[in-house]
Amino acid sequence: MQEYMYNVTLLHQLVGKLPPSLKLNWAQHRRTLSTVNLATFSEWIYGLAEAVSVVVFPLAVQDEKPTRNAHGNKKGNTYLNAHSETFHPKKNYSSDFEEPPTAESSSYQEACPICRRSCKSADKCNRFLELSRESRWAAVREFGYCRTCLRIHKGYCKAKPCGKDGCTYRHHELLHNDSKDKPKSTGTTARREQSPQPSTSKSRCNTHQTTVSSVLFRYLPVVLYGNKRAIRTYAFLDEGSALTLLDQELANEPQLDGTVSPLCLRWTGGTERHEADSRIYNLHIGGVKNESKKFHLSDVRTVKELLLPQQTMDMAELSQLYPHLQDLPIESYRDARPRILIGMKHAKLSLGLKNREGGIGQPIAIKTRLFWTVCGGWGSGNDANLHHYTFHVFPCSVKSDEDLHQAMKDYFSLDSLGVTKSEKVLLSVEDERAFLLLQSLTRRKDNRYESGLLWRYNDTRLPDSRSMALRQLQCLKKRMEKDPEMSKILQSKITEYVEKEYIRKLTDEEINQKIPRRWYLPIFPVTNPNKPGKGRIV
Repeated sequence: MQEYMYNVTLLHQLVGKLPPSLKLNWAQHRRTLSTVNLATFSEWIYGLAEAVSVVVFPLAVQDEKPTRNAHGNKKGNTYLNAHSETFHPKKNYSSDFEEPPTAESSSYQEACPICRRSCKSADKCNRFLELSRESRWAAVREFGYCRTCLRIHKGYCKAKPCGKDGCTYRHHELLHNDSKDKPKSTGTTARREQSPQPSTSKSRCNTHQTTVSSVLFRYLPVVLYGNKRAIRTYAFLDEGSALTLLDQELANEPQLDGTVSPLCLRWTGGTERHEADSRIYNLHIGGVKNESKKFHLSDVRTVKELLLPQQTMDMAELSQLYPHLQDLPIESYRDARPRILIGMKHAKLSLGLKNREGGIGQPIAIKTRLFWTVCGGWGSGNDANLHHYTFHVFPCSVKSDEDLHQAMKDYFSLDSLGVTKSEKVLLSVEDERAFLLLQSLTRRKDNRYESGLLWRYNDTRLPDSRSMALRQLQCLKKRMEKDPEMSKILQSKITEYVEKEYIRKLTDEEINQKIPRRWYLPIFPVTNPNKPGKGRIV
């Protein structure tokens, strides 16, 4: 349709893909036009392409064997080289299920994206080591580092898990959270949060604390599959829960897409916990031993902190104590904390296909569709102070007075519509990206702070400004020859900047180093007639 020619958004996107010099040419060209649309932009860029074809000629490659076209004539392969982008930090190179780069592909990392030096990995980068843990996670997500080995690569990472303080998560020890991975206090009182919205779904969560002997819960390692990414974690198979719950932090790691739906959890004693930012996800899960077989999980609800108890299982010790557990392909784990709770809504995954039983009070091995898991009591029973928690979550069928109060409050709020203060600041995509860059690139040096530039795009290619800067330098030299006083002021300012360490001379190694983003800065002095003998460099 003719109206499609006036798509302003598409025209703005097309112009945004041009190099800076061509953007300026287009801006000068559109000033000569009365109306601008996609057709006029197409005519202008087509004419530009014809002009380029006059001065750029394809080069024939003589090394390859010529092929034959449909008519049987020989033809050689020709190539037209313009420019190549060899590194794109926004591409997610840390995917655990992508193929590694081939030998023919060019290197996708010319320099360390954090410090712009030749660091082989982030753990070798001095700037990365100076960052806080939160800033390190932000840098890993921003620049596409593998969280296990802190390198930028494709394919499954074979690096070992953290291992710090017995942590079994697949992240580097520099990303380890010392405070979160320690056991929390065992209170049952939930913190009261903001009142839910009228569309809040309500569930009841009962917690029972026991002081019995050692009990193994049904923990087992699983793999969650997101958008082109997968992450390994531990799951808790709980037959007493009606809902399947997921830790919100875990949902952010495989980049899942979900819809916001507030959730209210009711605990024993009438204590309520409101999850205003709870989301509903549809994802796939699989066992670590058979990654090709995946199972679909629908209506998985997230909570801010699941905080299930840590558990350690030594399979070698269990095999010696209980003969019926021998020869089972089950791996030991230490201080495992599940980040997903699978309830009765997905009971098919927790159904026992095979069982190995011992005596009364001994652990039981159950084979599920995800893999083998060991559960039940074991040990001497002397650890009476060990606390365990069992979550029972089911929908609440009774509307409370608080729900009716909230409904009446929302009804009367229609009569007093106005601007209210938002408790959560909504940022645009550009502002959120700038905020992450500011967090990851800001550091304290001596008694001052320094921060990197908040580039609009990653790996921005700057135009060659050397010739422009040299011309400016020649003009400056002529001015200095004609005005000795101005030359003296300029020399003194340069000396002052060097002494204050505002500027410094580059070494020969830095001059010869090939850097993708290089910019030559032209300078010129300015004087004030009201301040004779003083000047400033622009």
